[in-house]
Amino acid sequence: MKWGKARVAEEVEVTEAVKVFLFFLFEGQRIFRWRLPLTSKKPNKECFQPLLDKLEKKLATWKGTLLTRAGRLQLITSVLSAIPVYHMSCFCLPKWVIDRIEALSRKFLWATTAGGIPLKNWRSICLPKANGGFGVKDLALQNKALLLKWWWRLYTEKDSLWLTYMSALFARRHGHAAPLNWISSGSFFWKDLLALRLLFQISTKWALGEAKVPSFWYDAWAGQPLVFLTKPAISVDCTVTTPFITLQKALPLFLNLVPRPHNARISGITEEAAALGSTNNQDIILWKWTSDGNFASGPTYKQLASAGKTLSPAKFLWKLKVPPKVKIFAVLLFQRKLLTQQAMLRRSINIQTGCALCFSHLLEDDLHLFFTCPFSREVWRHVNLLTSLPTPLEKDTLVDTFLSSFGCHFGPQKKKWNCLFLTTLWAIWGERNNRTFRDLQKPVKVLARFITEEGALFYNFS
Repeated sequence: MKWGKARVAEEVEVTEAVKVFLFFLFEGQRIFRWRLPLTSKKPNKECFQPLLDKLEKKLATWKGTLLTRAGRLQLITSVLSAIPVYHMSCFCLPKWVIDRIEALSRKFLWATTAGGIPLKNWRSICLPKANGGFGVKDLALQNKALLLKWWWRLYTEKDSLWLTYMSALFARRHGHAAPLNWISSGSFFWKDLLALRLLFQISTKWALGEAKVPSFWYDAWAGQPLVFLTKPAISVDCTVTTPFITLQKALPLFLNLVPRPHNARISGITEEAAALGSTNNQDIILWKWTSDGNFASGPTYKQLASAGKTLSPAKFLWKLKVPPKVKIFAVLLFQRKLLTQQAMLRRSINIQTGCALCFSHLLEDDLHLFFTCPFSREVWRHVNLLTSLPTPLEKDTLVDTFLSSFGCHFGPQKKKWNCLFLTTLWAIWGERNNRTFRDLQKPVKVLARFITEEGALFYNFS
């Protein structure tokens, strides 16, 4: 048990109730320092209000409008997402608390967007970068990943006060040694943990030595729990859920219950089980999502966040040699999330149409703005004269034009050309915003020189 002074509570020969009292006595200072609600009842709104107040106080000191979007994203991922971690490792946060934290983060991220309009759905923002998101933590998933540690401790910390107390409360009274078989009644905290029981089963496996596992039926000694392999062919039977029964004794009883089609399906399990139990090594539970088999919330969260998600074609943009603000701009452009006139009309925002760069009455869309606009074409031509950067290969859609133009640079200068290509797109967008909102404009030659100078700085900076 790794709880500092509270370890003394395990070594004192007193009742479990006194040990629990000593545990909270030693740990009380730490708990109250973090304002963690200490209650036997389900925490109410007043219990979590100090957490929300701390977040709002932190945001009040930040000048979001003076930061780039990349800077605000960094503060969200490194500070705002970290503040509730201690609470999430001890409680299943109510949905309203998570919604409030996400609302604060969302408002801060889009602080400088026109009217504070979110450019991306928050659920997509919380996806990993490889799956098209910005890598912001999904608090609901992170909460689950952190709470899984309590299940892990029930199986691995044999001498801990936590296991002693829980087994006295459930195992000794109800005759089930395996924590996964413990009853569903209890405190609000235990009920929240039971909601994660299936996730824990999926995330663990057993390396068998003595071939004796806490739960023959529910533990993943066969790669996945047998209840998953045979459900709904048979129901749980007390003869095969006896605590700590060996495989050799349990398998014959188990196979008598399985109908023939399912029996044939799991025949490989019985063959492998014949070789088990031949050593004197202890059975070891392993965590599937880490290389060393020990629990870690970080890899577990990554697995939960990316499970079932497709890889994004834009994932390569995060690895480019440009500053973060340009990467975020490039991802938004590639995903067609920038607030061009076409995008604003799509959001039912009434605006005056017309290109701010070429002064035509055409509807400004992303393809026209960055590639087919006469002004943009002149910018690309002048950048080509200054740097030999090839002009874009115009296609029917923005994504096709982006990919075909981006992939036309080869050789040792590829990274440098890719940096210059994104810098040109970023500068054209900046020129459009200056003309639209600040009534400022640069001639084509001046903008081209600015692009080459900024491109060199960006490349050397990153």
